[in-house]
Amino acid sequence: AILPPMGDAEAGIDDEKPNSLRKQMFMNLLICVVLISPAAVLATSGFGDQVRCAKTSKICYDLCYTTYRDVTRRFQSEMKGELECQQNCQDDVDECTAKSNSLMLGAVFLVLGVACGVLLNSVLPWMIGGYGSDDSLVEVRRARALYAEPIFTEDETRASEAARRKGWWEAEHVPSTLVEVNCQTCTLKVTLDARWLKAQMSGLKSAICPKCRSIVAGVT
Repeated sequence: AILPPMGDAEAGIDDEKPNSLRKQMFMNLLICVVLISPAAVLATSGFGDQVRCAKTSKICYDLCYTTYRDVTRRFQSEMKGELECQQNCQDDVDECTAKSNSLMLGAVFLVLGVACGVLLNSVLPWMIGGYGSDDSLVEVRRARALYAEPIFTEDETRASEAARRKGWWEAEHVPSTLVEVNCQTCTLKVTLDARWLKAQMSGLKSAICPKCRSIVAGVT
């Protein structure tokens, strides 16, 4: 196979950077257009509703004042009609204001969504390897083990089983019959449960040598 000159390879790498930057800028622009457009509509509607609520409130209160202005009242109870009228106006204003505030709050959330979207679009490419080819993404996303689960020896398992507090519905712990088996790797004598030699133990785990940590009995 003929390898390309070093200069051509470096030029190819340099060409990928502007492409990735253009893709990232396009995604940021798309996020802004998709979220800011409805945010502007909601903000405009909410502001218009607030102005309309203020005008409606003024008209309602003026109507209450005009209606009861010429009424002669000698007792406090005769103020009930005007007070109820004003309370109805206040209820209408509260309902109208709540709707307009909901629209304004929705616009604020959309603007925050723009900030979060742009931030994620800037951070995620660094985490997954950028806007590269599919092969590079597969290479980065390949699953790998982060740690190894602890494997207990037979002595540790028996001690844990004997010390475990069982419920009244469980059978009382009975010590198992023990046998000695030589480890095939380090020739250490390991004390095992006799059920390992009779294939009566679980096939999902194995008996481990406490010295070399190799499998003495069970699944290999």
